[in-house]
Amino acid sequence: MSAYEGSPFTRFHDRLSAEPSWTVHSLPFGHNVMSECPDEIHALLIDVAARATG
Repeated sequence: MSAYEGSPFTRFHDRLSAEPSWTVHSLPFGHNVMSECPDEIHALLIDVAARATG
């Protein structure tokens, strides 16, 4: 889930991944995803918005 060992978010990722009402996405980037992978974030947000309105 995270390249950062000991991430405090791993427990949320694991719990919500098993929850059928949630869709969890994992990206292979560090803490500052908006700067590190803007294209991937953009595509993810467009996909989520399309599903919500479609």
